[in-house]
Amino acid sequence: MSGESCPKNTIPIKRTTEQDVLRATSAQRFGQKTVRRNDVDVTHDHAIGYARGSFFGAQAVVSVWLPKIEHESEFSLSQMWIADGTFKEGNLNTIEVGWKACTHFPSSANL
Repeated sequence: MSGESCPKNTIPIKRTTEQDVLRATSAQRFGQKTVRRNDVDVTHDHAIGYARGSFFGAQAVVSVWLPKIEHESEFSLSQMWIADGTFKEGNLNTIEVGWKACTHFPSSANL
C-alpha cells in the first residue's frame, strides 16, 4: 500500500485511485458487477439487510461445508458487502468479502 501504515488492530483498505476508475468502461459503471444469467431454470437465492447509522465493525457467519455444485454453469457464492453512497449519486464505496466455489476452478468445488 505505497508505504502507508495503519494504526494497530486495524485492517488496511486499498484506496480507489484515478487509474482504478479509468479502467472501467465509464465512471457511471465503475464498481458495478455484470450479472450473467442462464436461460434454463434460473434459481438465485439471496438475502439483503440494511442498517443506517455509524458503525465501527461488521461480521458474518457463512457455511462453507461442501457447497453443492451439480452442473458446470452453477456456482456457490457467499459474501458480505459493506456499502455507503449510491450509484445514482456517483459516490458509492464498497467493501466486499466472501468466497465462490465453481467448476472453473475444480479445487474450489470442494471447500
